[in-house]
This record gives sequence, C-alpha cells and structure tokens, in this order.
Amino acid sequence: MAFKPVIIFWSVLLNLVVANGVVAQHNRLVLREPNSVTDLTPYLRYWNINGDESLEEALTQGNFVAFERGSSLEKSQWISFTIENQLEDNVQGKINFTFTDWVDFYILNESNLLIRQAKSGDLFNVNDRPVKSGLMVFHNIEIPAKSVRKVYVKLKSTTDISYQFKKFTLKSIKLYAGDAYYLNFDRKKIFQALFYGALFIMFFYNFFLFTTLRSASYLYYVIFLFFLILFFSSNSGYLTDYLLMNSPRVDLYIRFLSPAFVTFTYLAFARSFLQTNKRNRKLSKATLVMMILQVLLVLIMFIGFWKLGRTLVIISAATSFLLIFILAIKNIRRGFTPARYFMAANAFFLVGGIVFALERLSGALASDMSQYAVQIGILLEVALLSIGLAERINVIKNVLAQQTLENERLETRRAEERRKIIQQKNKQLEKSYQELDTFIYKTAHDIKGPLARLLGLSNLALMEVKEKKARAYFNMFYNDSQYLNRILSRLSSVHDVSVARVEPVQIDVNSLIEQLVKENKLRLEAFSVKMRCQDSLYVYSDYNLLKFALSDLLDNAIKFIDTTKEKHTIEINALQDEEVLEINIVDNGIGIREDDIPSLFEMFTRSAAIHGNVGLGLYMVKMAVSRVGGRVMYVANQSNFAYFKIIIPIHYSSE
Repeated sequence: MAFKPVIIFWSVLLNLVVANGVVAQHNRLVLREPNSVTDLTPYLRYWNINGDESLEEALTQGNFVAFERGSSLEKSQWISFTIENQLEDNVQGKINFTFTDWVDFYILNESNLLIRQAKSGDLFNVNDRPVKSGLMVFHNIEIPAKSVRKVYVKLKSTTDISYQFKKFTLKSIKLYAGDAYYLNFDRKKIFQALFYGALFIMFFYNFFLFTTLRSASYLYYVIFLFFLILFFSSNSGYLTDYLLMNSPRVDLYIRFLSPAFVTFTYLAFARSFLQTNKRNRKLSKATLVMMILQVLLVLIMFIGFWKLGRTLVIISAATSFLLIFILAIKNIRRGFTPARYFMAANAFFLVGGIVFALERLSGALASDMSQYAVQIGILLEVALLSIGLAERINVIKNVLAQQTLENERLETRRAEERRKIIQQKNKQLEKSYQELDTFIYKTAHDIKGPLARLLGLSNLALMEVKEKKARAYFNMFYNDSQYLNRILSRLSSVHDVSVARVEPVQIDVNSLIEQLVKENKLRLEAFSVKMRCQDSLYVYSDYNLLKFALSDLLDNAIKFIDTTKEKHTIEINALQDEEVLEINIVDNGIGIREDDIPSLFEMFTRSAAIHGNVGLGLYMVKMAVSRVGGRVMYVANQSNFAYFKIIIPIHYSSE
C-alpha cells in the first residue's frame, strides 16, 4: 500500500509531460513587446548535416524543414529563424543555447548579407564566450527598428551529453529581448546570494554540531548539504562563473551527477534520522534499494547513457522523497515526535522536487515561480530538518541520560555487592594470615628449645671428638643448625614486627643513627662511614620499628661488602622534606642486579639464596616502615651502589 501514492504521482506527472508538446509551423517571429521572453522553438527550421557545411552552403543548398516533436536530429545541423522588429526602437537581445558543445552564430539582413558572427559553446571557457555566463551559452543580437534579421546557427555535438540532449536544446532556445535578460538572470543574483548564504550558514552550523556531537545523523546531513550546494551552484552556473571558469566540461559532469549524490546522501540521512531499520524494515529495504539505484545510475551515465540516467535520477529522486515522506508519517504514528519536522521538511522538498522534475523533463514550468518555489522549498526543508535533527539529538540525549542513570544505579549496586564480597574476603584473608602467622611463630618458638640443645651437643662434641671425619660431620651439623636458628629468629622477628603495637614517641634521629653506628663499631672498621644529617631533626614515630628498619639496612651494607674494592664506604644522610623524614643509606658493596630489583622486598628471593641468606631482611624492613605509615624504596643509579631510601611522616597518625 505504501507504493500506491508513488504510482499515482508518476502517472499524473507523465501525463503532464506528454500533453506539453507544442509545434508552430511558421518561420518568422514578430516582436511587438520591447522586454519579452519568447520561445523560438515554433519558429525554428533545421537541416541535418554530416560534415562541416559552411554558411554559404546552408544558404544555397540547405534543405531546411520545420522542427517538430518527432524530428530526427544528427550530431550536427544548421538551424534558422527570422525575427522582425515592428517596434519604433532598436531591440537588443540575447539568445540562449543549452547542452551544445559548439555554436557558430550568424546574423544576416533580409538580403542575406552577413552582419555579425560569433563562436561559442559549452566547451568554451567562460571568459571566451560572447556573454560571460556559466549557466548556459548566450549570443547577442541587435534588431533595428522596423527591420528584419535572419539568424543561422550551426550546432555541433562532440560529446554524448550534447548529442543526447539535442532535442531538448532546440526546444529550449529563447530570445530575451530588451531588459528581459537582466530581469531573468542578473536581478536574481541578490536573491540567489541570500539563498546560498542561508545554505552555507546551515552547512557550517551543522558541521560545527557534528564536530561537537560526533553524531552519524549530523555527518550524513552535512554531506547532504554539501552535495545540495554543489548541485544548485552548478545548475545555476555559479560554480563555473567563480570556480571552474577554465573547466566547463567538469561543471557539465557535476550538473548531471550531483542529483544522484544528493538523493543518495538524503536517503542515508533519512535512514539514520528516522531509524528505519528499527521502525519500518520494509520501507527501510525500499530506501536501501533506491540508494543502490543511485549508484547504478551514476555508472549508467558514466558509460554514456546520460539522458536515460538523468531522467531516471529525477524520477527516482522524487520517488525517494515520497518514500521518505511516507516513512515520516508512519514514524509519527508510532510516537517518534522528531519525525514531524522531517515530514514537514520532506513535504517542501517533495513539492520542490515535483516542480524541478516537471521543469527539467518537459520545460513546462520553466518560470520565475518554479525557480523560487524550488529554492524556497529547499530553504524551508533545510531549516526544518536542522530543527528536527536538533530535537532528535535531544531525544537521544534524554534516552542516553536515562540509560546512564540506570547504569549508574546498577553499577552502584554492583559496586556495593563487590565491596561486601571484598570485605568478607579480606576478613577471611586476615584471619588466615593471623592463623598462619601464629602457627609460624609457635612452631619457631617450639623448635628453638630442641635446636638450642642440638647446638650445645654439637659444640660439646666438637670439643671432645678428635677424629677428623667425625669432626667434619659435626661441623656440618653445627653450621646447618646455626642456619636453621637464624631462620627461626627471622620468622620470630617477622611475627614481632607484624603484631607489634605502634607506640609513637619523640625520636632524635641524629642520636638514633649515631647509636646504630656505635653498636656496629667493630664491624664498621673496614668502612669509611659518612653521616650527613640535618641538625635538630626529630620525628614522632615508633622507636623500635624505625630502629629495626635502619639496623637491618646497615647490617646489609656491612654484610654485602665488595672485597675486590680497596675502599669501602657507607653513607647515611637524613633530612626533613616538608612533612616527611627522608633517610638514605648508600654503600659501594656488591650492589644489586637489575633482574633482582622487582622482587627485592619479597620473601625468600632467589638472590638471597645465592648469597646464603634467609631472604627476610628487606621484607621485614618494608613491613616495619609501612607500620609507621612510610615506605622504603631502592633508588637505581649508574654506579650500581646499594641505594635505599626510607620516607616516613614526621608526625605518625594511626588514621
């Protein structure tokens, strides 16, 4: 049922086109009005030629016959007509020729004496034409008062476009006498400037909205406006007048191809705007077929069938506008409110399309009213589509806002559920950690007693046993027991650090560092120790945890000495940086391999096993520092020194 209006519409249109043929049988035009537009078709006589027959041959041998609807035309012909001026004044005028590659124009008096001649055509650059107009070819003519002028014109077509539109050329030849040319063309430029100005404003306005919103509908609409401007500027001659003065053939191709692109992009925009895939799949498929048809029609014209392609483009364009009009009505009925703007806009577009189709297919409505109707319809259509597009964007924004709000609510619920699950898991992990820590502590504590007895027995055996092999075994046993004892001591320390209650007190940092150096005086004899500490440096933190961390780092600096170096240095510096205390301990010992840096503060690392250590020292340093709200880090350096930095807050807070 959706296609019935389309069939009725084109039946009426084709009947109007067929009924429009008018043929005059006389060969002389009599001018009685000074400023008039006269159709010269009824006064034309033509003579088909196959070669390059001259004016003299046309005058003496030309077999001229009246031009009628069914006349057969070759690629070249001479045409002639006579104009009689019965007015009291001379008449200046212009005669137009459309879609003609080469035009040789001759004016003779009643005695067949040549008065004036000129050459022009669609393939001439605009500046080389007698009348500088990109719209079509014009030739000047002057008819003295009470005189007769004979006009002979040789028309030659070398392109398919020109040849296929030969009959249209002869049916559209007109005489613009007196001020008629100015009134019909030059005076309209003010209105045309307003028309194109409005189109460009809408183009840039919607382009700005597209760059802001990144909406596909705005993109299609901007492309549609571009091709619409291109089509009208070419069809009105302005594209050739201002941009393609030296490329008239390109302008000719644009005139024929741009309507297909206008229709294609309009359909793409309509499909996106009206959401045809969701709301009406049958008509959506029909619009898709029309889009594919536009591509095929462009190809048809490219291979040489320009007239057929142009006719089908005009018909398919009007059909497409009607389909979109029906789609808009259906969408309104289904509650899609932005479609009402689209329906109103498409109604103007449809009326303009009908007017344009009638004008281009038959020439019946080639008047001021037709031109203004099309352009006013286009302006109203563009304005309404812009309003409709803005409302559609608002509708989409509201829908997206609701969806976003719903998603946020859902995400909040999910986040709350995840938070509860995480809290539960954390409690379970904390409980498991405490149980494991207690188990390790109790196990280490229980093993220490038997281990101490084994160490004592081993030491006693070494004092009494003299046999070398037995002493070797007891030495191995004693050393392994000592290593196991160190592991147990470290595990106990891990427990002590992890469960120790943080008791912040005022700490003199300089005194603490000096005390550590003094306690390790004998071990530091081989080192050059440099202390650079800020004066009167105090921190409110846990004394035992801070001392444990510094003592362990100093112990590592002493333990991992590089025996290949002559000088061994340890540098300790401390300073206050705003609200934090920064302590740096640097030594030039064996350093740290780059591969070991990522796992430096983990338990039981590979590097610790290589050096025969338990592998808990730096792990406990990190734990102790974190207990007082600080952090410890390794500072990479080109010298590969062991460079550790401790940062803790000046004022410890349990929050």
